[in-house]
Amino acid sequence: MPRAIHIFRTPDRFIAGTVGQPGNRTFYLQAVQDKRVVSVLCEKQQVAMLAERVGALLRDLLAPVGSRVAERAGLSSRAVRTVIDDKLRAEGRRLRLRDGVEDPSRVEAVLRGTGFVPRVPQRWVDVTPDGGGVVRLPVPSVCCVLHTRARDSACPTCPKHDPAARTRRTQDWLESLDDAGFREIAGRERVIRPGGSGGGVGARD
Repeated sequence: MPRAIHIFRTPDRFIAGTVGQPGNRTFYLQAVQDKRVVSVLCEKQQVAMLAERVGALLRDLLAPVGSRVAERAGLSSRAVRTVIDDKLRAEGRRLRLRDGVEDPSRVEAVLRGTGFVPRVPQRWVDVTPDGGGVVRLPVPSVCCVLHTRARDSACPTCPKHDPAARTRRTQDWLESLDDAGFREIAGRERVIRPGGSGGGVGARD
């Protein structure tokens, strides 16, 4: 069979996916641009290699940016790198939730390619912003703008908040989102509480 080359200059979506049960899964790559959809079967090892290659490309693209930010802001390159690593992990989780992918291994493979090495255990904040049960969000390793203390303008999940304030702010933020925004962050549809009553909250470090 002659080799086919599919070129997508600006794809709307490029994913690695599986069909079937664990131990008997078929892996594929899929690219989407406008109305073009191309799916290609591949081996698990090929998906892992591709993920690590994407990670390496991200590392090469982000390294000079991180160095410049560190130099101009008078910060250590390690601090800036930690912020970048946190953002990559959070974005990977968001896309995984959006696409309904339960297996996090592909995100981890991309992070390995960037040289990501977790320096502290992952912390979480658990909230119940609607009637659909707990929503768990990751707490960054460091403040994304490298503040030394919490500020009113800080992200809801900022690690500089004390646990109670972080939980309250995260719940308030999720409740304020429209349905599309809630779905993007929580990975599921919003569920209206019976009678519109408030939900409980919980923090977990």
